[in-house]
Amino acid sequence: MDKFVHKLLKIAAPPYNYSNIDTDVYLFWSRNDWTTTPYEIEKWIIPHMRPVVIKNTFEIPEYNHLDFVLATDCREKVFSKIIAVVREKELDACLL
Repeated sequence: MDKFVHKLLKIAAPPYNYSNIDTDVYLFWSRNDWTTTPYEIEKWIIPHMRPVVIKNTFEIPEYNHLDFVLATDCREKVFSKIIAVVREKELDACLL
């Protein structure tokens, strides 16, 4: 098997240095998400990010991974929050 295909078939994601992130982060997550566990969020991702970049976290306990884009209430629970942040940042940028 060629090295590229072998790399694609890995089960775990490659390690990432979350402290390298230097942009604002608004983290939407769920305890029911099958791609990332609460342990990974609470004990690995958040603690390894610089506190200054984490602007807010939104836990939506009943969501699974696909619900973040397909749920009938994602407009209320996800999209409206994202739009509010973008509008706030846009207003801040206009005032500079």
